[in-house]
This record gives sequence, structure tokens and C-alpha cells, in this order.
Amino acid sequence: MRVKETKANAARTWTEIEENFTPALRPWPVERLIYFYLVRKTRVEGLRTMLISATQLARAVAFAPVTVRVALRRLACKGAVRVVERGREGQRIEVRLPHEIQGCTPPARDTRE
Repeated sequence: MRVKETKANAARTWTEIEENFTPALRPWPVERLIYFYLVRKTRVEGLRTMLISATQLARAVAFAPVTVRVALRRLACKGAVRVVERGREGQRIEVRLPHEIQGCTPPARDTRE
């Protein structure tokens, strides 16, 4: 059974990243760039995962492969991405949106005022 994948609203996603992801997880600039790239190539296009090698990703974001590998590991530790499987072709990466990352959602506002 295939799960229907829905496209994320790009404007809402970018706002959520800027307001929740960046302040909560404090990513390095390279991590942020890679996260934006992965979100654009997956969730905005209606996918949850993508298969990509560190070399391909490095070419896409114009960084060295070793820098990309370190940034992917850090994003995985923060819960922003999850490496689903590794193979000869690359890594299948699941990209999580800010509301799916533990510790990344804003505190509930008090509406009693």
C-alpha cells in the first residue's frame, strides 16, 4: 500500500523554518543551506525521502563532500533528517519539517489575556 504524499505549502514551510527550526536548533550556515535544499527537493515537491550521494549533494550546494557529510550527521543528530538506508548509489534521506522535529515547535501561547 502506497501512502499518498502531499506537497507542503512552500511559504508556510519557509516561515516555519525561519521561526522555529533556526532559533531552536541553531544550525551552522552549511547545515541550514543543506536543509533548505533537501526540503525544496523533497517536501515542497510532495516527497518524504530522496536518494542522493554526498558527492551529488556537495555539487548541488557547492561545498566539499566531507563538509556535507559532517553537516548531514549533525542534522541527523538534531532530528532534522533521518538516514533511512545507505547503499552504493547514496543515502536515502527522510527530511522532517520543523513541526515534526522534537524540540522545534514553539511553546503554546497563553490565550487567556
